[in-house]
Amino acid sequence: MVDEINDGLARARALCDLKRFDDAVAVLTPLIARDPERCQAWCLLAQAQLGTGAKVRALETATQAVRVGPDDEWAHRLKSIAHLRSNQYEEAIREAREAVRIAPHSWQCHIQLAQALVKTGDSYAEARATADRARALAPLQAETHVTVGIVAAAAGRRDDAESALRRALALDPDNSTAHHELARLETNHRSLANAFGLARAASGFADAVRLNPRGEVGRRNLDLVLGRFLRRVFYPITIGAWLTLELAPPSFATRLIPLALVLIPVAFAAAFLTKVSPAVRTYLWREVMHGPVRLAAALEALAATALVVAAFAPASVWAWLGGGALILALAGRFITMNATRR
Repeated sequence: MVDEINDGLARARALCDLKRFDDAVAVLTPLIARDPERCQAWCLLAQAQLGTGAKVRALETATQAVRVGPDDEWAHRLKSIAHLRSNQYEEAIREAREAVRIAPHSWQCHIQLAQALVKTGDSYAEARATADRARALAPLQAETHVTVGIVAAAAGRRDDAESALRRALALDPDNSTAHHELARLETNHRSLANAFGLARAASGFADAVRLNPRGEVGRRNLDLVLGRFLRRVFYPITIGAWLTLELAPPSFATRLIPLALVLIPVAFAAAFLTKVSPAVRTYLWREVMHGPVRLAAALEALAATALVVAAFAPASVWAWLGGGALILALAGRFITMNATRR
């Protein structure tokens, strides 16, 4: 029986490593029923439940792991993670401190304590010292550099954060958290106002999603960046339509204004699309053609067409074309704002 349970635990551990968390839960549940006093089994089950997103169950399981193995740092660390997922920061810090007390030379424990501390917003100094301690214990582990980067970013030290995250990617190019955090740095930077900054952020979130398909936060942030891109593309069309009405009757110079304001989003979109990965372009195309912004894209395209026609149309229809373009552009912008906000 002991050998069977050990084999089952080894299989569950391998399934967790492969991120097959549902399968790991299925393997562990009968094992725990047969031997409910084995701390390692409870810890593996909590890890698998955290992987599936079942944070409430994971907290209950980690609590049971602590009861069975009160001197096991992994049990306390998993309980801290579960508290952190539930935004219970003080409880997460308490359990992480206990894990560090039990295993003061474990870099994983110091990482968990630093990540819990940084969430409170008033413990940056201790979080930084703890993250630096983790990195000193394991300088070749990408996760320690990621944690240093997260703490630095939270404290507003952008250059230090970027340096640490790029070091993490040098050690592990497939580290989804490092890709995600670098993309977050772009979203909090002025470069997000230009096409290249948006492209870097979108590509970073896309890499994070590719490497961690279960990561809901990465996918949501990718959608937010793409929504911002669409709003920036559509905004000049609205301005062009409004100016078309304000500048009636048209002159030769004023006819060029709506035409220029149509070309601006075209150039912005071209710059963005040339810098993102093919996967991002495919995802964006699918959202525009089949997602909630499909109608908005059609309305904005019609508005842009009306402005181009207005640039060469007789003065008698200039205002009509501008008014129609403005209605279409405002409707498209309203739909886009609501769709991307959701």
